[in-house]
Amino acid sequence: MQAADRGGRMPDRVVNRLRWYLTALDSFAADGFESVSSWQLAERVGIGAALIRKDLSRFGEFGTPSYGYKIEFLRERIQGILCLDTPRKVAWVGSCAFRHNAAAIGRLAEHNCKLAAVFDTDANEIGAEVGGFRVLSADSIRDTLAGAGISAAVLAVGGSPAHEIARVLVDMGARAILNLSGEFLVLPEHVKVASVDLAGELLELCYYCQH
Repeated sequence: MQAADRGGRMPDRVVNRLRWYLTALDSFAADGFESVSSWQLAERVGIGAALIRKDLSRFGEFGTPSYGYKIEFLRERIQGILCLDTPRKVAWVGSCAFRHNAAAIGRLAEHNCKLAAVFDTDANEIGAEVGGFRVLSADSIRDTLAGAGISAAVLAVGGSPAHEIARVLVDMGARAILNLSGEFLVLPEHVKVASVDLAGELLELCYYCQH
């Protein structure tokens, strides 16, 4: 891999598009494809083929004219660009969201992301078995994750506990948090937070219903 891949930080929009390319490649591989063209990728992700080629050319030559890209090779290269060739451990807080997204966990494992533990604040959830994990109390996050080397976390419990749990996760090593809590998190600048607020997204989408 070129040094530039790891050196400076890529623009967020490029990281986002690479993630969608990887998702599409996973889908093509599951469908039995061995190669794919930029046009096929474009149809799958809704991005122009020229932009796909431009994005990928930032990191080298991955395809062959008239043949396209070998899916497994391109998957491995994008994994490397996104630093997914380094094993990552992820903590998950919110067992209900984990239960509803269990299918995604297998895909995480395919890309070197291993789930470290599942936590919850709900006494009715603690102790339950979810996706092969026993749900632990959120109060045990520090003890459970001490020395675990987590890199990222999913936060899917709402209300005031979300803020304190987020700070604890950062203390335990999380440098990226997928925030499904519906709360606005204020964390140190070095922590990347991606927030998904379902109600807020729907309210925003209502604007486009008139246009």
